[in-house]
Amino acid sequence: MEVILSVFAGIFNEEGKLLLRRRRKESREIPCPYEGDWELPGGTIEEENIWKIKDERIFGKELAREVMEETGLSIETPVMPILYPAVYVNKEKGKIDCAFLIPIGIIAEEPTKGENIYVDPKELKERAERPIGEQLVSGWGKRMCRMALMAFQYSPNSKYKNDAKKLLAEIYQISSQ
Repeated sequence: MEVILSVFAGIFNEEGKLLLRRRRKESREIPCPYEGDWELPGGTIEEENIWKIKDERIFGKELAREVMEETGLSIETPVMPILYPAVYVNKEKGKIDCAFLIPIGIIAEEPTKGENIYVDPKELKERAERPIGEQLVSGWGKRMCRMALMAFQYSPNSKYKNDAKKLLAEIYQISSQ
């Protein structure tokens, strides 16, 4: 069985909009899944670091590394960060993919690497419904979408918090039918 661990950041501007970054191939020789799509900053914990896990600090350290690589932003995470899980299980492929959202809060500096945008919950939904290569990774209601909406619970903008709660409730209501 393959187990994948990933961490993603909930980073906001002062208005309370959430930071998304665009996936690009970078310098890797392997194809980039969902190239051109948007996601929260973060990514997979490198395999060699998974085997070094002794405690929860690895999640924050790996997130800080990923955010710096992708956006140029320097973030600090608590020793034991809040982790919101979003799990994908594929029995046929023997794969469990556990992604965790870590709320970071407001970062006043602007990203210096990659293509980045800030969105409110309605803009997130609109982006999630775009075609592949322009959408939020995997589309509306999927794991990245749910993590982004959960991140809004840490937005300094109370309207965005409420809008995100409603959209998340809508997703969970549809998926339970």
